[in-house]
Amino acid sequence: MISVSIIANHKKDHQYDTTKLLIQKLMAHGVQVRIDQEIADSIRMPQLASDKLFDDLTAVISLGGDGTLLGVARDAAAFGTPILGVNLGNLGFMTEIETTEIDAAIEKLISGDFTLEPRMMLKAELIREGKCIQSYTALNDIGVSRGALSRIVNFRIAIGDKFVDDYAADGLLVSTPTGSTAYSLSAGGPIVDPSMQLILVTPICPHSLHARAMVLPPQEAISVIIEGSYHDAMLTVDGQLGFHIQADDIVKVQKSPEVTHLVRIYPYDFYTILRNKIKSKG
Repeated sequence: MISVSIIANHKKDHQYDTTKLLIQKLMAHGVQVRIDQEIADSIRMPQLASDKLFDDLTAVISLGGDGTLLGVARDAAAFGTPILGVNLGNLGFMTEIETTEIDAAIEKLISGDFTLEPRMMLKAELIREGKCIQSYTALNDIGVSRGALSRIVNFRIAIGDKFVDDYAADGLLVSTPTGSTAYSLSAGGPIVDPSMQLILVTPICPHSLHARAMVLPPQEAISVIIEGSYHDAMLTVDGQLGFHIQADDIVKVQKSPEVTHLVRIYPYDFYTILRNKIKSKG
């Protein structure tokens, strides 16, 4: 039995019209479908409501844009459930198909004619007074930056147990190869093939001529410390979740044991997507 759950972005699919159409097509092929209670109530299909949207499934279908897929990836990672991204947004850099390709994608899901592409993730720990008080998983990046005030932030950076440097900057990004084409790119970081295993460290608007992006091996752990009396710093996860951090807090970032598995219906060509998606927006 092929089973999928559907996670839909209400801002992209306002009346859940695409969601309803997808459900109808899947059920017509005998696919077992799960949706959350909000969607089930909205489309009046209570029998499909489930609180198990990520475990014991063939795939999770993300309906939205790259932002929707990022959120799904963080939730699905612990279960190892593959994600099929359907683009309802503008850029759609990580999503696999457009809505016009849904029929073909369903056929391939049912026949097993697809591949899984693993994407490295990051694990971040917020350490305060020697104790880990929170941990987070990210597919794109972990950021440490100033809050609403205009002051720059003083950071101390260590890699492993070795001190690297002090930075004065608007922020610092620790990114995966997947995240190299997101905020890191705007901050001046390099473009990296997403199949690689490495970690990028990119200062955001550094107040220094020598502060440049670094490319590190995946086994390294990066520690970022907010120095001084700065009390308006933020920790961000994939640019979607934000948490206040205090002076002397340590944000420790390293490769996560969890992996995002993206469903590939078609042969994946990163460089063609890079040219068509990003260059066209320049």
